[in-house]
Amino acid sequence: LGHSIGGMLAQEFALTFPEHVRGLVLYGTTGVLQFTSDGFNIATANTGIPAAHNVTTVAFSPDGTHAWGGTDRGRVVHLAGALPSSVGGGVVGPAWANPLTLPGFPITSIVAHPANAAVVAVTTAMNAGAAQVHITHDGGTGWHRIDNGLPVSPYLSAAWDPSSQTTLFVGTAAGVYVARDLPAVGSLAAGAAAHPTWRTFNQGLPLVPVTDLEVHPVTQTLRCATLGRGAFEVSLTGVTPAPFQFPAVRLDRDALDANAVLGGVLRG
Repeated sequence: LGHSIGGMLAQEFALTFPEHVRGLVLYGTTGVLQFTSDGFNIATANTGIPAAHNVTTVAFSPDGTHAWGGTDRGRVVHLAGALPSSVGGGVVGPAWANPLTLPGFPITSIVAHPANAAVVAVTTAMNAGAAQVHITHDGGTGWHRIDNGLPVSPYLSAAWDPSSQTTLFVGTAAGVYVARDLPAVGSLAAGAAAHPTWRTFNQGLPLVPVTDLEVHPVTQTLRCATLGRGAFEVSLTGVTPAPFQFPAVRLDRDALDANAVLGGVLRG
């Protein structure tokens, strides 16, 4: 998965080491959402995104049955189904829906809940002194704004707690915040307001921009990437939250197994 300059690096890696690549998705690289299903042919998804927009984020449900994209001009697009084959190139696949538009608010992240693909959160950057966080419980038909109580900041990233559909972590310009009392799925009427309680979740974490959040579903570890201060992780298990820690990471290209498949995000 390659974003901006990371898209160029991802393409170079795919061409140089095709045996290590199962698939490739590019966003924010050419102004469109491009992908490969075979590690060789690159196609353009039929998102309907205007040429003046740039794709700023993409997301997939864990089961691969839903794909989402967001743009720098506030458009959210959705494909209910797996990405089609890229063989032959060109613009392929069915038209994507446009379930949410937030004019002037660049979309920074879209996250589907690991246990329920219909539960999705969307975060934005700032516009006119404010940013927004929205959730849907029905795959995009109805949306509810939930950022009341968060600090004034761009909301840069988000992650669901895999064990709870009412707990959401949001990365801000000054660390991580969490709401553990989001409305239960099915409890919100159309247009109903949601007012969760947001609290800081920063023990052991520098108060810096958190550009990415991911939860490892097996170890129940929340991992975050920061701007200029490295990556941190924290266990979500136990009654008392543990402090963030700086994980030991070692990258060694020569140690890659010949049959390994690499996956990850390269960001510009």
